[in-house]
Amino acid sequence: EGYGMTETSAIISIRHLTRPTPGTVGTPIDGYQIKLKDEQGNIVKGIGEKGTLWVKSDQILMGYYKRPELNDIVFDSDGFFDTGDIMKLTWRGELMFAGRAKDTIALGGGENIEPVPIEDKLLESEYIDQIMVVGDDQKTLGALIVPNFELVMSRFRDISSDYATWNDNRELRQLFRTEITRLINRQNGFKSFETIPGNCFYLVPRNFDRDTEMTRTLKMKRPVIKTNFEKNIKNMYH
Repeated sequence: EGYGMTETSAIISIRHLTRPTPGTVGTPIDGYQIKLKDEQGNIVKGIGEKGTLWVKSDQILMGYYKRPELNDIVFDSDGFFDTGDIMKLTWRGELMFAGRAKDTIALGGGENIEPVPIEDKLLESEYIDQIMVVGDDQKTLGALIVPNFELVMSRFRDISSDYATWNDNRELRQLFRTEITRLINRQNGFKSFETIPGNCFYLVPRNFDRDTEMTRTLKMKRPVIKTNFEKNIKNMYH
């Protein structure tokens, strides 16, 4: 068993054949440097302590093509790449997978995606008030969209004031599908796996709750929102 991703030319670590430790993904292979960082960006040194895995190697991509804003996010000043995965180190120096970092989305095909640049672009739409991109372990990205309720109501005179019914409105869904396609495309610098296809979005019938779903600085609590809309997210892909 091992661990790796497309951006790192596949394998980062692999378990020893003669003395594998169950529950780990092995030790880093030759040519790879690693470090774990906590949420404040400090180096995690303690055995068994969790931190986001950062790696450095000549085998890692030099950067995302024409995406300087994304490169600033995924590379630190020392040239280490943010895998977006939370790991722990054993006393033998083996990596143990402990979950995903808060923001990075890992698609089922292995692509790691930073949702913030996609969300920021979609917020350019006057029809979108809030948005959270999802897609962990799925084939494609999806989105939870909080519409600009007032604007939509003013533009669509006959639409119901019951926001929960908006997902069944074909004309309205076509509007948001068009907005997504207009903003997230290759012409705007996004890769094919960063697009949101077809009907893979849910129109949230309320604003994200400031007390439970947002931080004091009004950043989204992604795990909380994901849990609250778990059923809706699941329905996107069926």
